[in-house]
Amino acid sequence: MSNFNFNCPHCSQSLEVSEDELSTEVVCPSCKGEIKLPDAVPPQKQTKSCPYCAEQILLSAVKCKHCGEFLDPALRTSAQQVSQPAQQKKRSGCSGLGCAFVFIASVALAIFFIINSFDTSEPSPSSVSIGSAGRLDAETSGTDIILAVSKSACDDMCVAGSDKALALMVLNGKCFLAPKGTRVQVLEKSSGASRVMVLDGPTIGREGWCLSKFVR
Repeated sequence: MSNFNFNCPHCSQSLEVSEDELSTEVVCPSCKGEIKLPDAVPPQKQTKSCPYCAEQILLSAVKCKHCGEFLDPALRTSAQQVSQPAQQKKRSGCSGLGCAFVFIASVALAIFFIINSFDTSEPSPSSVSIGSAGRLDAETSGTDIILAVSKSACDDMCVAGSDKALALMVLNGKCFLAPKGTRVQVLEKSSGASRVMVLDGPTIGREGWCLSKFVR
C-alpha cells in the first residue's frame, strides 16, 4: 500500500499518511492544526466491457478476443461485406479436386513471385510504428503477401528456401496470403519481423507475422 506525502498547510511540516487515511481529517503533530486530506484518486481503468458479450477487453481493442466481434462500426461493416460473398460462394459448391487444384495453383503462383523477396541479409525495418496502420507491399511482381500465423512460422518461412516449402506451409495452415495494398495495424515487432492485424480485404481480422519491410 502506497503512502501520501505532503506539507502541513499551517506550519509547512513535512508529513506522511497512509492511503487509507485519505479523505479524512488528521492533526499535524507539530502545530496541532487540523488538516483535511484530499480524496483518494481511483486507479485509471485499463479495460472496458465488450458491447456484444460483456467480457472485459482492453480500452484500445478493435476486436473482442472473446466473441470475435469488431468494435469499430466501419470494420464490422467491412467484415460483413467480405463474409457474405464467401458464404454465397461456399453454398454454390464445387468439386473437391477442382477446388483443391485451383487453390494449390494460386498459392504456387503467388509464392513464385514472393520467394525472392525473403532476403534477410540486409534488413529494412518498417517505418510504421507499433499501434499505427500501414499497407502490405513488396518489390515483387506478385499480387499477394504471405503472412505467418506465428513468429516461429515466420522464422521458418524466411529460411524455407523454395516455393514448394512455402506452399506446403500455406496448405498446412502455418501461413496465409493477403493482397498487396491490404491495410494492416502493427501490433508487435521482433527481430526484423512485425505482427500485424489485417484491417480490410478477404482476410480482415486475421493476425499474422511478416518481414517488417513489407509494411509501409
